[in-house]
Amino acid sequence: MNARIGLFALFALLLGFTTQRAAAQESTKVEVILVMASNSGKGVDSSLKPYAGNLQRIFNFNSFQQRDRKTLNISIPGGTSTNLYGGTRLRIGLQAIKDGRLPADIDWSRGRDRLLKTLVRLNPGTPAIVGGPQAEDNTGSYLLIINWKK
Repeated sequence: MNARIGLFALFALLLGFTTQRAAAQESTKVEVILVMASNSGKGVDSSLKPYAGNLQRIFNFNSFQQRDRKTLNISIPGGTSTNLYGGTRLRIGLQAIKDGRLPADIDWSRGRDRLLKTLVRLNPGTPAIVGGPQAEDNTGSYLLIINWKK
């Protein structure tokens, strides 16, 4: 009988530890927008209007067209990966929040070719815009807009 009680107590203790550990790990939403930047003269895609000023100020292109948009739910710390337009794959690894900022490891690839690997520190509601590789036909470049939706 005592062995059963001891086994039950051990099980309850382990269950409580697992529940506390799961509760300590939070998750957050990160929006990723893939943009084709070029000089095609098409202007700024209406879905990118909130970012138009920054895109035009930072990058020397006259056309910005959205190619893909994903909202990812990611544990902190933790990571996930997703496929993007053009046969690319994006992996985002989140570190612990420090000083109100969320460090995010960005690893963007096409097949076995790494297109970009960098660390960005995200602020809630302030998008990070990252320049990426040239388009396959060399008419422009891909950009990533990464937005922490705290």
